Amino acid sequence: MVRMKKDQGSLLITISDLSTSDLTIGLAASLEYHFTEAKVSPYTGAVAGTRISTGTANNLALYFGGLLGVEVQLLDYLSLYGEYSLLAAMDEPILEIDLGIGNSSQIGLIIYLP
Repeated sequence: MVRMKKDQGSLLITISDLSTSDLTIGLAASLEYHFTEAKVSPYTGAVAGTRISTGTANNLALYFGGLLGVEVQLLDYLSLYGEYSLLAAMDEPILEIDLGIGNSSQIGLIIYLP
Protein backbone atom coordinates (compact mmCIF):
# COMPACT_ATOMS: atom_id res chain seq x y z
CA MET A 1 0.00 0.00 0.00
CA VAL A 2 1.37 3.42 -0.93
CA ARG A 3 -0.12 6.45 0.80
CA MET A 4 0.66 10.16 0.52
CA LYS A 5 0.12 12.41 3.49
CA LYS A 6 0.89 15.95 4.52
CA ASP A 7 3.59 15.71 7.13
CA GLN A 8 6.20 17.69 9.03
CA GLY A 9 4.27 20.94 8.66
CA SER A 10 5.02 23.37 11.42
CA LEU A 11 4.47 26.91 12.54
CA LEU A 12 6.94 28.20 15.10
CA ILE A 13 6.98 31.77 16.39
CA THR A 14 9.79 32.82 18.71
CA ILE A 15 10.44 36.22 20.25
CA SER A 16 14.08 36.73 21.20
CA ASP A 17 13.59 40.10 22.93
CA LEU A 18 11.23 43.07 22.85
CA SER A 19 12.98 44.82 19.93
CA THR A 20 13.18 41.84 17.52
CA SER A 21 11.05 38.85 16.67
CA ASP A 22 11.72 35.78 14.54
CA LEU A 23 9.15 33.83 12.53
CA THR A 24 9.75 30.33 11.10
CA ILE A 25 7.19 28.63 8.83
CA GLY A 26 7.69 25.20 7.31
CA LEU A 27 5.71 22.79 5.14
CA ALA A 28 6.58 19.32 3.86
CA ALA A 29 5.03 16.25 2.26
CA SER A 30 5.92 12.59 2.55
CA LEU A 31 5.32 9.41 0.59
CA GLU A 32 5.01 6.16 2.57
CA TYR A 33 5.21 2.52 1.53
CA HIS A 34 3.51 0.16 4.02
CA PHE A 35 4.89 -3.39 3.99
CA THR A 36 1.60 -4.90 5.19
CA GLU A 37 -2.02 -3.88 5.78
CA ALA A 38 -2.23 -5.58 9.19
CA LYS A 39 -3.11 -3.91 12.52
CA VAL A 40 0.62 -3.24 13.03
CA SER A 41 2.07 -1.87 9.79
CA PRO A 42 5.77 -0.98 9.46
CA TYR A 43 6.59 1.47 6.67
CA THR A 44 9.37 3.37 4.95
CA GLY A 45 9.25 6.46 2.79
CA ALA A 46 10.62 9.80 1.70
CA VAL A 47 9.98 13.37 2.80
CA ALA A 48 10.69 16.76 1.18
CA GLY A 49 9.87 20.28 2.30
CA THR A 50 10.83 23.88 2.83
CA ARG A 51 11.28 26.17 5.81
CA ILE A 52 11.34 30.00 5.74
CA SER A 53 12.68 32.13 8.61
CA THR A 54 12.34 35.90 8.91
CA GLY A 55 13.47 38.35 11.53
CA THR A 56 17.05 39.01 12.56
CA ALA A 57 18.28 36.60 9.86
CA ASN A 58 16.20 35.91 6.73
CA ASN A 59 16.64 32.32 5.66
CA LEU A 60 15.25 29.77 3.19
CA ALA A 61 15.94 26.05 3.70
CA LEU A 62 15.02 23.09 1.49
CA TYR A 63 15.20 19.62 3.00
CA PHE A 64 14.70 16.01 1.95
CA GLY A 65 15.30 12.61 3.44
CA GLY A 66 14.05 9.18 4.34
CA LEU A 67 11.74 7.96 7.07
CA LEU A 68 11.04 4.72 8.87
CA GLY A 69 8.07 4.07 11.12
CA VAL A 70 5.29 1.85 12.35
CA GLU A 71 1.52 2.46 12.45
CA VAL A 72 -0.73 0.64 14.94
CA GLN A 73 -4.44 0.62 14.09
CA LEU A 74 -6.43 1.06 17.31
CA LEU A 75 -9.89 1.35 15.72
CA ASP A 76 -11.17 1.45 12.14
CA TYR A 77 -10.76 5.23 12.10
CA LEU A 78 -7.91 5.75 14.62
CA SER A 79 -4.22 4.83 14.48
CA LEU A 80 -1.11 5.55 16.54
CA TYR A 81 2.23 5.98 14.78
CA GLY A 82 5.91 6.33 15.64
CA GLU A 83 8.37 7.60 13.07
CA TYR A 84 12.03 8.52 12.62
CA SER A 85 13.35 10.63 9.75
CA LEU A 86 16.89 11.37 8.62
CA LEU A 87 16.99 14.71 6.78
CA ALA A 88 19.50 16.61 4.69
CA ALA A 89 18.93 20.39 4.56
CA MET A 90 20.23 22.92 2.06
CA ASP A 91 20.27 26.31 3.74
CA GLU A 92 20.24 29.64 1.85
CA PRO A 93 22.04 32.16 1.83
CA ILE A 94 24.91 29.99 3.12
CA LEU A 95 24.16 27.08 0.70
CA GLU A 96 25.57 24.50 3.05
CA ILE A 97 24.30 20.93 3.27
CA ASP A 98 23.68 19.82 6.85
CA LEU A 99 22.83 16.25 7.80
CA GLY A 100 20.66 16.43 10.91
CA ILE A 101 20.42 13.44 13.21
CA GLY A 102 18.85 14.79 16.43
CA ASN A 103 15.19 15.65 17.05
CA SER A 104 13.97 13.63 14.09
CA SER A 105 11.51 11.30 15.81
CA GLN A 106 7.80 11.82 16.34
CA ILE A 107 4.74 10.02 17.62
CA GLY A 108 1.14 10.90 16.93
CA LEU A 109 -2.45 9.96 16.21
CA ILE A 110 -4.05 9.58 12.79
CA ILE A 111 -7.81 10.06 12.43
CA TYR A 112 -9.23 8.67 9.17
CA LEU A 113 -12.32 10.52 7.93
CA PRO A 114 -15.07 8.64 6.03
